[in-house]
Amino acid sequence: AEQQHSLASDMKICICARKRPINSKEVKRKDHYSVTVANPVVTVHDCKFRVDGITKYLDNSSFELDHTFHEEDTTEDVYMYTAQPLVEFVLAGGRATVFACK
Repeated sequence: AEQQHSLASDMKICICARKRPINSKEVKRKDHYSVTVANPVVTVHDCKFRVDGITKYLDNSSFELDHTFHEEDTTEDVYMYTAQPLVEFVLAGGRATVFACK
């Protein structure tokens, strides 16, 4: 069951993922989503072939993270639960690093 996001308290490391919207090129190619998000779990779906080389099946790998965000979630939502808690910490003399990648 999907959970509400909670603000980070004393976490040393916070791992998050944001599902991006499918883009226009992918729509033209009739691509589909291969990731499902239900905070705090992200599931990656991978279409594979059975040993016969003909029959397809879907292999699913799920990962539990601190936060997962849907493609409808705003940049402000992501910021509020990931980077914003670090601002007060840094202003109080702490050190923090945020990595973001595509």
